Amino acid sequence: MIEALKKIELNTTEICNRTCSFCPRGNPEVYGNSKNHMSLDTVKKIADDLNDINYSELISFVGFGEPFLYKHLFESISIFRKKLPNINCLRVITNGDFLYKNKIKTLYEAGCNSLVISMYDKDISQDVLKLIPSNIKMEIIFKHAYSDKFEIKLVNRTDIMLGKEININRPCFLPYYKMFFDWNGDVIVCSNDWGRQGKVGNVLQNSIENIWNNQLYSEYRKHLMYGRRSDLTPCKFCNIDGTIEGEDSVTAFRNAI
Repeated sequence: MIEALKKIELNTTEICNRTCSFCPRGNPEVYGNSKNHMSLDTVKKIADDLNDINYSELISFVGFGEPFLYKHLFESISIFRKKLPNINCLRVITNGDFLYKNKIKTLYEAGCNSLVISMYDKDISQDVLKLIPSNIKMEIIFKHAYSDKFEIKLVNRTDIMLGKEININRPCFLPYYKMFFDWNGDVIVCSNDWGRQGKVGNVLQNSIENIWNNQLYSEYRKHLMYGRRSDLTPCKFCNIDGTIEGEDSVTAFRNAI
């Protein structure tokens, strides 16, 4: 059911310049910075595997760190664009602290066609728009994440990491349509799993298609289809509403049973 895969997310760096209160990094004793970055060999392996399955949907540089602190950001985007010329969306999600005119231009030239800015202090949208040359046609999305206008949906990521069991019985569709790659090639069942408790494979040891269809992934989907979070780690610690997207991917899996 590889055709149900619609989103690829890459945690390319374990460094962030912010420590937001709603993030595990808000307490460095819980989750501190570390000098771990995704290697270009891992980037190339992911790109090659996606090419093998004719993937053409969304690839996001997001994860647990700030993408602009990833030393291979521009080269990695270029690798994906060259190996996957038909990709619909190559996206970078950033806190906006390192946005300069030359960087936006370099992003675009590398192949990025979507930029999401999460604004944590105030609305800087007009300032950012002034940085974008008129000849650059890139999707720009602003997310308000400050107290006056908080638009980002939060989940108890720190509690998930610390293992605070809540046992909510609610379906979750995330493992049906999204694949999250950690910096070292590990595939984690969910991008909210900061404690890496739900590892389902490693792309350096197996193909994306084989990982997507393996028994571990299938167990998560089987239980989450019926809302049985209490049977799973880290899902039994999580309160996310995971049904906002992915109904079509769930339907595809159901029809294949």
